[in-house]
Amino acid sequence: MPFHTSFIFEPSTQINALRKHLELFEQTPEVAALLILACDANGYTPANLNPLLHACTKPVLGGIFPQVLHEGKAWSEGVVVVGLSRAPVFVILDNLSQHSCFDEILDHSFNLPTSPDTQTLLVFVDGFATHISSLIEGLFNTFGLELNYLGGGCGSLSLQPKPCVSGKPAALYSGRIDPGILRSSRIDDREGVTNGCAG
Repeated sequence: MPFHTSFIFEPSTQINALRKHLELFEQTPEVAALLILACDANGYTPANLNPLLHACTKPVLGGIFPQVLHEGKAWSEGVVVVGLSRAPVFVILDNLSQHSCFDEILDHSFNLPTSPDTQTLLVFVDGFATHISSLIEGLFNTFGLELNYLGGGCGSLSLQPKPCVSGKPAALYSGRIDPGILRSSRIDDREGVTNGCAG
C-alpha cells in the first residue's frame, strides 16, 4: 500500500482554495491523515488557518516554507496537500530554544512502536529555533540508524519569526513557541516528502 493515496498542488494563495481541498480529503475514506506544505507568500496566519485545521477530523501536520516543489518546478505561492493512507504517530516538542539536550525528552516523549512498519521519522522544526543541531543530535542518540530521517526547517526568507509549523490538535503555532513536530510512519523509499517539497 502506498504511503500517500493522493496529493494536490493548489497554486492559489486564497485560504478558501485550501478549504475546498481539505473538505475533499476529509470525505475520502482512504485518507487517514493530511500533510500540508504551504508557501510563506500565501499569507496564512493562525487567524485564517487554524479554523480550517480545527475543523478537520483527521490528523493534520505540516509547515510553511519559502517554496514548495511540484512537477520539478519551485513555487513561491501555493500549497501542497497530501492525503496519507496511514494515521501518523506524532509528537510536538514545544519551546525548542529552551532546551540544549534532547535525549531524555525524546526518550520520554516519543514512544515509537517497535513495529517494522515504523521506518521513517519526518521532522518539521521552526527554522528560527535555537538548538536545532542539539535536536538532531538527540534524534540520532535516541533512535540511531534504525530509522530514515526526512524533514526541514520551516519559516520565511524574510527572516522575520512567524508561525510556520502546524500539527493538529494544536494547529498553526506561534513563531515564539518554536516547536518541532516528530512524526513516524512507514514510508515507501520510492515516495516521500522532504524539506517542504513534494513531487
